[in-house]
Amino acid sequence: MTSSRTSFEYYDLQEGEARLVDIAPGKYSDQIQCTLSHTTFLPDVQYECLSYVWGPLGQGSAQHSIICDGFSFPVSLNLFSALFCLRYEDRPRVMWIDQICINQRNLAERTSQVLQMGNIYRSAQQVLLFAGSPGPQMIAAALFINLFGGTYGAAFFSDRENFKNVWKKSTVSQLKEHLDVPLPEEETWKCVRHLLNQPCFRRTWIVQEVALAQKIRILFSPGIEIDWDEDKASSFTTFFITVSARNHNSGTDHGHYIGREMIYSRALILARSQTRTFPESPSLRLLALLVITRRFEVTDPRDKIYGILSLATDSAYLDITPDYIKSIRDVYMNVARRLIQCMKSLDVLKHVETLKYDDSLPSWVPDWRSIRMELFGDDVITGTHFYNATRGMAPQLVEPTEPSKLGLRGVMLDVITTITSGPVEDGGQRSDGAVAAGHELWWIRAKTAIGPTYKPTGEDLSMALGRTRIADRRDDVQKFGGKKNDPIEVEEDEVRYYYFRSLGVIIQNQILYRNLITTENGFMGLVPLTAQEGDIIYLVPGCDTPLTLRRLNNNEFHFVGQCYVHGIMYGEAFPDDVSLEDIVLV
Repeated sequence: MTSSRTSFEYYDLQEGEARLVDIAPGKYSDQIQCTLSHTTFLPDVQYECLSYVWGPLGQGSAQHSIICDGFSFPVSLNLFSALFCLRYEDRPRVMWIDQICINQRNLAERTSQVLQMGNIYRSAQQVLLFAGSPGPQMIAAALFINLFGGTYGAAFFSDRENFKNVWKKSTVSQLKEHLDVPLPEEETWKCVRHLLNQPCFRRTWIVQEVALAQKIRILFSPGIEIDWDEDKASSFTTFFITVSARNHNSGTDHGHYIGREMIYSRALILARSQTRTFPESPSLRLLALLVITRRFEVTDPRDKIYGILSLATDSAYLDITPDYIKSIRDVYMNVARRLIQCMKSLDVLKHVETLKYDDSLPSWVPDWRSIRMELFGDDVITGTHFYNATRGMAPQLVEPTEPSKLGLRGVMLDVITTITSGPVEDGGQRSDGAVAAGHELWWIRAKTAIGPTYKPTGEDLSMALGRTRIADRRDDVQKFGGKKNDPIEVEEDEVRYYYFRSLGVIIQNQILYRNLITTENGFMGLVPLTAQEGDIIYLVPGCDTPLTLRRLNNNEFHFVGQCYVHGIMYGEAFPDDVSLEDIVLV
């Protein structure tokens, strides 16, 4: 094809087409050269995909540029490094790389290509996940993972000589002495933690890229790669599962090799496992994926949605399509409304954060950029709901007068009269001392307001408080060595202390971002930190937990968040003949 171009230009794609980049062979020090071609991804098209972190684009300088179709083409420094690592010396390599294969300045093309992302990654021979610019720590981590998997991974999964129990229960000192496993503070594990903290594991886009790939390998440097899947003893998944198995033991002398660095890798492994073995899993629906990936990062906030859309099993039913012309506000509002309308559920309201990243969003719309959540009683992995305050009644939607409003029907339960208090630190957290002081003052008021017996259930007040503090999640007590039906009482002097016996972790999980309240009619419960005295608790069909609302005028409300109210979480206060009123959330 002849051309009068003097600089690089994209040729327009036809409907259903995408581009592939053919990377010319060369030695490591040679300049990267490539050519673009169009394809419709027929079954016989052979190519690989690159998964990586973009990073900032270069300004046309030589070190940030490659030659594409004979012209200088700017790329990010991270992609520049990746290309040197994956290029062959003796033969070309055909890849799909979004930064090169999509005209990023053409919003219409960008939208159409995002729609094809699922097919692009499914059809590739393999996906290469670039870990980041090679360095001594990264390479050391890769070599150790290979060695570790080969030495301990096979034994862990085959449980040879009861290895699994030994591995889980031994202290780090015992494993060092008997199996020569490095101690957590040794350099080897520091390198692994450095690897797991790399941005490549925290990208929203990586979730579907990993989950949908036929085969995936982690690329560290030329010639150093690791298989992702656990069908090989030295794979990343085998390593991760083996190491994380120890984290379920909370003994003080037990020791963990990896801590919070595991959050992202665990989500990636779960998504891939569910996609391959249980494609109808509730965890692959859009709302569940939004929750699972909430901590993951994006450059464009709209990609919190679009970056997982190809993986979501209900995306076609929800009829949500990428549109980069829409504002972030409109994208988030549309997703929330579609989830409510199509799923016939108000579950999305339970994922509205207390402290919004963007106040321009309506109060009932989750801001998926914020990682703060106060979720009660749901397990998005299994789709389990632990409460049923409205007895399974479907939502009754009312046509709103404006697109930014949500019209519902519900019934008022009560008004908040007392609430725990304490200074809130940056990020919405409070010190243990502030929590304890606030609880002590509230406890004095609660005893006066309610009396010795909690009338909704007939329990002793201290028992009701104990159950409220863990949101009545007595099933969780068993995980910490207790029994589900053990008494959960609070002694008189214990109200001064934040962590209560073996229930401490459960209590912390429930009240870290919540306040204790009492109501006009003597109920006790947990509400978001932003709740205030005078806020109203409503039971709204379609949501299995009560909702805390703040009246703005006659029937318009600001949505504060979901709450727990002891004694009514299983429909006790929601009779069949209940009379509902119109509610408008703004």
